[in-house]
Amino acid sequence: MIALLGLVFAGQPWEATAVWSEIRENYPFSPRLPMADGAYLLAAASVVLALAISFALRKIPHLLSRIVGAGIIAGLMVSVAVGVGAARLGDDAANIDRSLAATADASTAPAGISDEAFRITLDNDDFPERGRHIEIVSTTTGFIVGTRWGVVAYHGMTGLQRWHYQRTDQGNSELYRLDHSLVSTDDGRVVVATWHRAGTIAFDSVTGEQLWSLPSSDVYHDFSPIVLPVALLPRSAPKPLLRERHASNVIAAFDPRTGRQLWVSDTTVPDCGVKQTASRSDGIYVVRVCGDRSAGIAPWLHITAIDRRTGATIAAKEIGRDPRANPGGLSFSDYRVVATSSGLVVEIRPARLVNDARVLIVSAPDHLADAQVVAVEGLRQVNAASDGGTELAITWAPQSDDYRSRHYARVPRLFSGAPASLGPPLANTGAVRDLTPMSQSPPFFLADQLVSLAKADASRAPKDARIHTWDRAGREYASIDLSYDGYWDVDDAVIIPSTGSVLVVLRDTDAGEITVIGIR
Repeated sequence: MIALLGLVFAGQPWEATAVWSEIRENYPFSPRLPMADGAYLLAAASVVLALAISFALRKIPHLLSRIVGAGIIAGLMVSVAVGVGAARLGDDAANIDRSLAATADASTAPAGISDEAFRITLDNDDFPERGRHIEIVSTTTGFIVGTRWGVVAYHGMTGLQRWHYQRTDQGNSELYRLDHSLVSTDDGRVVVATWHRAGTIAFDSVTGEQLWSLPSSDVYHDFSPIVLPVALLPRSAPKPLLRERHASNVIAAFDPRTGRQLWVSDTTVPDCGVKQTASRSDGIYVVRVCGDRSAGIAPWLHITAIDRRTGATIAAKEIGRDPRANPGGLSFSDYRVVATSSGLVVEIRPARLVNDARVLIVSAPDHLADAQVVAVEGLRQVNAASDGGTELAITWAPQSDDYRSRHYARVPRLFSGAPASLGPPLANTGAVRDLTPMSQSPPFFLADQLVSLAKADASRAPKDARIHTWDRAGREYASIDLSYDGYWDVDDAVIIPSTGSVLVVLRDTDAGEITVIGIR
């Protein structure tokens, strides 16, 4: 403030304007600005000075005394106004509205779905222009949507807004919320988000209360989030808050309610490079590709199970390091970790064949050492996995001498992981050629159903979508049609199971809006 006033008095007000714009755009407001404290001190000193001068005014001409008195009063008013305004700008609590937060009760994810419950329309301008994703995490009372400037909490059963934290757009501001920074943890009781240049803030998901904050310079930001797959958040995100260091094998854990670092673990394995970290409710699994094909060393997989509470290694397993243990010619550099909230399911592709992929199913971290790779004849892809991998939804291609038949005859089936057995094809497979029509939305298991999102018919018209469900006990098929009056591409739609309902997110770029449909 002193520098700004100095530029003004020096006859360079345009420079003061540029400096002020830089401060507004690139520096976060502190909870208590020095500018506000200085203004309050100035006001207090002015009051004392005014009392002293009031006695001296009796000895000067009446007109002059009025001029001096008016100047004193004006100075007092300016000081108070600057102090109040600065404190208001610097008060981060002004960004949050928790007026409805106490009205929601905790609920659970639906066991099954049948009808539409609510629709929410959001302004497309409130979300990042980069990419087409929208960040939604599940909490104990519903779900939270991450916007460009903040986070908004909704009730999972009614779709009503409960609380929000929204920073004000200052125009070309760099204080936006970072993409992919929204994380639900502590079993959905805590939500964490990070703002560019302003650091990280953790909120109580039920009340909206700010639990802790860390500046962007804190060691916390040397790590990136490790989260469960979006489709599994309702039954996920236990303690602690997990993060991994960029371009390294170091994993760190933080207390979700205090931000304090709990442990750090280096998971480096010699001769192993590319890794994928899978956070699960029962532990952390680190899957790596080892070996060097260019040096004549065939690749193999190394998997480590880590305790979430301590960071200690529970078990480790190598698959395919001995060439004699790989009679099927599996390509261990071509693998995929399937989304599941507990346990680990890894699909391993053959080196040359279209079908006959194999599956590693780990029901719990301490079962890793004894887990076996299961061969499923005709397996094309694992589409979904239940908790612990006890049941899988797969795309199965029947064996045939004709290559085209092998490639195109895809049938959705269920596969029991323990004990391993191939179930019958899913009902109404004529309407569902396979279970992966949506690149952003793989199918998932609820407690009583298998759920998949696809186009309402085989045409390419991007108008309506259909939710396919299969009862996990009786295998009965049902569908839920979703209609929308605008223009949206079903291939960009997203379906997310959340607390209280299953959410379908549609983005209409022509209308400039995002629609969230709740299904119960």
